[in-house]
Amino acid sequence: MFPKQILIKSTSKNFLNLLDKELKQLPSIRYFYRKINDYYTIVIKCGNYYEKINSVVSTSFYGSYIYLYTNISLLLSTLILNYYEQKLVHRILKTNYFYFTDADQKQIFNIASSFLDPQFPLKANEDLFLYRKQSLLNLLLRNFRNHNYINIESFVNFSVTPYYCELENIVDSSVELYVSDIGYLDLIQFILKNWLP
Repeated sequence: MFPKQILIKSTSKNFLNLLDKELKQLPSIRYFYRKINDYYTIVIKCGNYYEKINSVVSTSFYGSYIYLYTNISLLLSTLILNYYEQKLVHRILKTNYFYFTDADQKQIFNIASSFLDPQFPLKANEDLFLYRKQSLLNLLLRNFRNHNYINIESFVNFSVTPYYCELENIVDSSVELYVSDIGYLDLIQFILKNWLP
């Protein structure tokens, strides 16, 4: 009923290197990391984790199972936000707003990045970051309820629809802001050229 191992695979060595670094900081996690075919793979051994957690915390076996999946899902949600979010915004810009020039897309990307940055001095940015992280966390937990493995690229490309829709809304808002700024600047330039001596 409870899995003996969790398999996390990715074609991105950099992503799994980041995960490897984070897993080293978690107590009682035994895992190995290797390349299998075209995938970089981390296999987490669950049995040892269950035993150590149960000896430290008086919890049921089922409780330690949920605790393990929650910790891994939290790690993955943070890493996905840090590693894939900018790439997804670029993809949205390239597919939905292909008619903008590269320079325009770069400016729109910068506006969207300021919305996505939780350190940006707007309270809404931090709330938006937490919402996106919670959305990913819920999707990861749902995945781990049904499977003891995850392919990161497949998950990011096909299983994050609510999160992706939120990113699309942010990009849409960034485009509207950019277009309205451009319209305002064009109007000012028109007035300066035509009405002032």
